Amino acid sequence: MREIFSDAESIVSWEVDIKPKDLTVIKMAFLLYQDNHPAALRFTLPNSQDGIMPEKYLPIIQESKEHFLSIYRLNYDPQGYFELSMWNFVEVNSPPSMSIKTDLVLRPPNSGVIRDTFTSSFKYRHSLKLIADAQDERIPLQYRFLSLFLFLEETFKTAGKWNYSDAHKRLDFVSERLNRLGYTRKPLSTFIDIRDRCAHIKSDKDVRGITQISNKSALQIIEVLPVLTDACVAIFNEQSGEIFKLGKRQP
Repeated sequence: MREIFSDAESIVSWEVDIKPKDLTVIKMAFLLYQDNHPAALRFTLPNSQDGIMPEKYLPIIQESKEHFLSIYRLNYDPQGYFELSMWNFVEVNSPPSMSIKTDLVLRPPNSGVIRDTFTSSFKYRHSLKLIADAQDERIPLQYRFLSLFLFLEETFKTAGKWNYSDAHKRLDFVSERLNRLGYTRKPLSTFIDIRDRCAHIKSDKDVRGITQISNKSALQIIEVLPVLTDACVAIFNEQSGEIFKLGKRQP
């Protein structure tokens, strides 16, 4: 996807009807930029009320996205993937009206800080890589979460067993944030639940291979990932002492 996308300025290359079992037909369209390069995959659902995405359609959308990616990668780009997923609600019989613009803003690096940080933090390089990988938006969302979860495992697991007492105590400071998001279990239990969704390969009678996470799970990871990041950063800072500490990255 480029920096600018607009339904009004894109071309519908093709559109097909998808008929979910016991549900109304939805439409899937493959959109191109004006120069015929791939732009987006658009699903059109009928009668969504109150700006809420009907969860009953999520499985068929997920399966359609994954099947499209299989065909796209085999026929066009082996590295193809969806950079963004968004919903847009319009009135019945109105045309699609999605319009997106993104800006890349770079600031000059502070070379001295980078040098000093490199030399003072080399002994912590493995932990720092796990935390840094989780901030890399080029890495699929589930693997970013798993990178931070591995940091928790290396901190709170010994011989394959969790030190629940220590983990619950040191992660308690993010409990309130998770509660506000609707997660009522202890932080470690919440992180383990989401980890299981990220790590398990879906393989039932209808689906084979390594699938993408579902739309619903993706939304949960997106909202919990910043909480897990802050938890890991705080724990890392406890471990590193005064020699080196992570802070919030400047925008």
